[in-house]
Amino acid sequence: MAPPKLVSKTTKATSLVKAASLTSRAYVTFLAGNGDYVKGVVGLAKGLRKVQTAYPLVVAVLPDVPEEHRCMLVAQGCIVREIEPVYPPENQTQFAMAYYVINYSKLRIWEFVEYHKMIYLDGDIQVFENIDYLFDNPNGYFYAVKDCFCEKTWSHTPQYKIGYCQQCPNKVQWPAELGPKPPLYFNAGMFVYEPSLSVYEDLLNTLKIIPPTPFAEQDFLNMFFKDVYKPIPPIYNLVLAMLWRHPENIELDKVKVVHYCAAGSKPWRYTGKEENMDREDIIMLVKKWWDIYNDESLDYKTNISLIEGVALSETSVDGDKNNKNPSEDKSLEFYIMDFLNMFFKDVYKPIPPIYNLVLAMLWRHPENIELDKVKVVHYCAAGSKPWRYTGKEENMDREDIIMLVKKWWDIYNDESLDYKTNISLIEGVALSETSVGHYTPAPSAA
Repeated sequence: MAPPKLVSKTTKATSLVKAASLTSRAYVTFLAGNGDYVKGVVGLAKGLRKVQTAYPLVVAVLPDVPEEHRCMLVAQGCIVREIEPVYPPENQTQFAMAYYVINYSKLRIWEFVEYHKMIYLDGDIQVFENIDYLFDNPNGYFYAVKDCFCEKTWSHTPQYKIGYCQQCPNKVQWPAELGPKPPLYFNAGMFVYEPSLSVYEDLLNTLKIIPPTPFAEQDFLNMFFKDVYKPIPPIYNLVLAMLWRHPENIELDKVKVVHYCAAGSKPWRYTGKEENMDREDIIMLVKKWWDIYNDESLDYKTNISLIEGVALSETSVDGDKNNKNPSEDKSLEFYIMDFLNMFFKDVYKPIPPIYNLVLAMLWRHPENIELDKVKVVHYCAAGSKPWRYTGKEENMDREDIIMLVKKWWDIYNDESLDYKTNISLIEGVALSETSVGHYTPAPSAA
């Protein structure tokens, strides 16, 4: 991701319009646990910045990702979104490899509907050339790179046993006695998709009824999207095994995205001792990853450098003049607030407080507030969060505060406002046996 650039007063307004349109697209990755995979995501963020992508990197994190790792990602310009785990039915976990089961939580990224289109990238992927133009692919399809059937992880499948691979389908013909040829199968480490709440609901409901498969979410996504899957060239997701399984299909100097998924190939764990890891092309690709990771010029510095020396005024937090040193007592929220005020000061246009009633205005500047005309209420005063409200904090026993808290709870408790459309639409919709009957489970290369 390219760091934000300071622009002149004459171009800043235009830039804001462009920025607003860009937010409908984003890259997204997934992170779980407190291990060293965070290094991969940091490397990915810096790689996207090096190729000057126009779009942000969203990191979907599970609750077990520690705060330290989240701060590392924010410091690299990532948008960190916590998601809840998705647990497959018990019969799924009996057959799936344990380290793949957690990947079902990736299904949550279909909930990111603030983005019109997203490109998913595993944390062990690096982008070496700009691929923003993939966002322009026609809508309504699922774009990904075909996987390879030749590694031993496929040994349980008929493809592996007869030597058939979709990367070279004419080398070994699919025998008629085995039935229909397997459908095209993609590697789920990289794909282009469109977030959708209705698709998300269908994914979760389908997950409850499909037969168990060994390799978790990759098998599941292949089954679910088989009718809309569109293959894209391997330059957009080079699974490293392709270098020795199908070298005839790879022009390494044209590869834009590398997937470090072969055993022993993760750059931050690389020793060169595992099979094929002493190859010159592997050594070169690992070095390229480290060159990006160690390049301090690719660190996301803009926000930090701009807010250095910007002091929060004593009155910036609800008139409290007893605030401690910001570095000791202020949350990141206030640093960001000051930064945004400084950055957008030349194009900032005030709108009336009815569109964001900060509750302190009720006792600080009541002459400016007509409460019956307020459209948006910001429950930001200490003790005013309705779901934590006790009425004991200062000013929280005011009648207007009590009334506004009650209005919030009236909305929250109104079951008629629950989102029911998706559920009602899919009731009675059963997957036919043919939708899964000819599916051949297959492993991930990750």
